[in-house]
Amino acid sequence: MRSLAVAAVMVPVGVALVGAGDPQGGLWYYNESGMATIHETTTGEGITIAVLDSPLNPDTPDLAGVDIATTGACAAEPGGPVLPSTATDESAMHGTGIVAYIVGTGAGVDGQAGVLGVAPGAKVHHYNATNFVDGCAASETALDGTSTLIDAIDDGANIVNMSFGGAGGSTHVPVDDIPRALASGAILVGATPNEAGAALDPPAAYNGVVSVAAIGPDGARSPDAATGEHLGVLAPGDDMLALGPGGSWTQYGMANGSSGATAYTSAALALVWSRYPDATSNQILQSLARNTGPEDHELTHDAEHGYGIVNVRHMLEHDPTGYPDENPFLWDDPGDYGPTKQDILAAAEQTGGTPSGTVTPAPRFTDPSADPDGASSLPWVAIGAGVVLVVAVVVVVLLVLRRRSGRSPGEAS
Repeated sequence: MRSLAVAAVMVPVGVALVGAGDPQGGLWYYNESGMATIHETTTGEGITIAVLDSPLNPDTPDLAGVDIATTGACAAEPGGPVLPSTATDESAMHGTGIVAYIVGTGAGVDGQAGVLGVAPGAKVHHYNATNFVDGCAASETALDGTSTLIDAIDDGANIVNMSFGGAGGSTHVPVDDIPRALASGAILVGATPNEAGAALDPPAAYNGVVSVAAIGPDGARSPDAATGEHLGVLAPGDDMLALGPGGSWTQYGMANGSSGATAYTSAALALVWSRYPDATSNQILQSLARNTGPEDHELTHDAEHGYGIVNVRHMLEHDPTGYPDENPFLWDDPGDYGPTKQDILAAAEQTGGTPSGTVTPAPRFTDPSADPDGASSLPWVAIGAGVVLVVAVVVVVLLVLRRRSGRSPGEAS
């Protein structure tokens, strides 16, 4: 196994103390989406989400009793022994928070409300593949030359969550592994930089990967959100409950950024795929792109909003098996990082998968915060092509990228 090295530019979400004026205690992403009602229909059962992240603290109350597989992939120095995949110091804060957004029980600490997972029925396989505190070097198990991403695919991941990135991201998830991962039918979801106006970087910038930027409780883009012609979707990421700050396992704070939005998207995709297990990964991605916002609309995309705000309820209303088996996150222009569309299609053909096509969307979304006439008192409003998409209380954000050709969700690899 070749582990993922972590560079200094790879920064986790920031955490600040919960403000006393927050009426929902950082659980707006769960409450306003109507997640409790959605869970009466689907919890993500049968879907495996691989989380490539920092170490995990599985004994926190929000994760206690949850069945989480965890695998180490880091070493203290190149060629050294594999370090434990779990920890109880600050190095585990990010990975633990990301896993909690997916399968957290909400148990809480000392009477405080805890983090509620969006897909509590999904299976999580955590890989300690980065370390934002101590770094992560390739271990002695790197002899077979495969990356942690491919290990996750070989272990049966349906969705791979990568809530990290940076200028050196191409060394963490090698671009050459992307065609193979997509050809396996796995959906890859990556976090965009938390820097206003910044360009996308790997792994979110890779062709075929669903890149995610954050929104806040008002539905507006995060002020720190990145932009780009290959931006995938927007999802809840700001003002979200998380353990912290400073390595505390007894105090909650507010997290901001694309890391949480990426986890939300991965979990949301698991909910929809679990409900429609006969859909291919491409069809799930078609549903993601076509069913942003609360109402039906044309396929619409721009550099600031991608396809729009992930909406689980809207996706669940439409059987995706009727959509084209084409990946709407596969671009003709691979950008600065690749891989090319031809490389991805060739890998799919070699594995017997259905080649992915490219869907050309119409322009374009307008930020509701910039248009007083289009504003709404309800959260998650998007305006596009003259159609006002008002996200009501029963709206959820969902985002993902996936194509599952050879293996159905829940089927062993």
